[in-house]
Amino acid sequence: ADANGWVENANALLNHSARRTVQIAHEAGALVSFNHAWGTSNELLPIPDPEAQRDLLVQTRAFGADILEVGYRQRGLDLDAFLWLWDELLASGTAILGNGVSDTHGGNADNWRNTPNNFVTWILAASTAHGDLLDGLRRGRVFFGDLTLFDGHADHGTADGWRMGSIVVTDRASAEISTVFDGLASGDTVRIIATGVPVSSEVVTGSSFATVTELVIDPGAPSAYLRAEVYGADGTAKVFTNPVVFLPVLPSAGLAHHRGGFDLRGYRSLVLDHLRLIDLCIFDQGPDARLDLVLETTAPAGQGATVVIDASAHGRLPEMVTLNGLAAVITTDAEALTITLTDLVGSGTLTLSDGLPRCPLDANCDNLVNFFDLELILTQWGQPTPNGYAGDLSGDGFVNFADLNEVLEAWGEGCGGTATGSRQ
Repeated sequence: ADANGWVENANALLNHSARRTVQIAHEAGALVSFNHAWGTSNELLPIPDPEAQRDLLVQTRAFGADILEVGYRQRGLDLDAFLWLWDELLASGTAILGNGVSDTHGGNADNWRNTPNNFVTWILAASTAHGDLLDGLRRGRVFFGDLTLFDGHADHGTADGWRMGSIVVTDRASAEISTVFDGLASGDTVRIIATGVPVSSEVVTGSSFATVTELVIDPGAPSAYLRAEVYGADGTAKVFTNPVVFLPVLPSAGLAHHRGGFDLRGYRSLVLDHLRLIDLCIFDQGPDARLDLVLETTAPAGQGATVVIDASAHGRLPEMVTLNGLAAVITTDAEALTITLTDLVGSGTLTLSDGLPRCPLDANCDNLVNFFDLELILTQWGQPTPNGYAGDLSGDGFVNFADLNEVLEAWGEGCGGTATGSRQ
């Protein structure tokens, strides 16, 4: 409290503490859930203003939390308010997972099952072993709801292999997403939510349900996503899926392999194992393309990461597959049109190119050497950087005077074609 008195904006200190707490948890390998978004129903503690709380969580990306506690029928505000907040975050590009009530704070488990706030979280996992459950949660393979009204199965998927929980950086205009449920009751209503908007509502006549929905992906919007809800014949909420999320722009924090993938210029990731995608750049010239992916390997010591990329939508394998700052065994399959990298180590750039060179000295991927490149270099000044990228134009592993001089000497130069940086 004393420290708060010395800062102009006390909330800034609190927000920093929240972010740092999440960071420490992530460094220890933990997942973080943001709970009690509308307070704890304690009369002595006011309910947060909905719009102010929404603005704070959108601005801070929920402080970096992985999960939002959504499954409350009533806690400060009602379930609709929790769903509204979740949709607002998802639509803003914060692809946070939703879950049920996390704990009971003691008491009799049977009594808890029959209370209004009895939503649990189901995890689709290889087994009930702790490691498999945690992996399923990290991947977003979860749905949540009332255990006394539903004990079935729910999932989303696409023909391309994206599943419930996936976060896909893409330049596609749309995606067809399947929704499946088992364990329903006749008379239940399945509602499909596309980027915050209910697009269909169907009454179920049996115990199972399946449908395919075309999701429009607006390149000018922060995100597009699809999730589903089930309500009983009397309108009681029963179960909620987690979304499949498509992002036109890569988040500033990058994407971890657990949920992340890409589908860009006809190149689609089939496997991203023990990697973080931290930056990317696309360069087009006629039918040719160049895709630069900046990757950081996160495999345990002594192990390598794995990448498998499908180029079938591109129509051909790239002429060149090159690595800068990374090392791997690279194999290609001309029949299946796949590129596989195994034993991948290091941090740097994977390039898939139809013979196009990257625009030299363009630090920010807009195909020109200009003020934005200078700004990027000054922002990253002194930082170690993946080889030859994100401001390190000289390739010495740091952003420094060598890079600044390179930009100033090439000021105003361009390369033709069209370049697209994909970063929020």
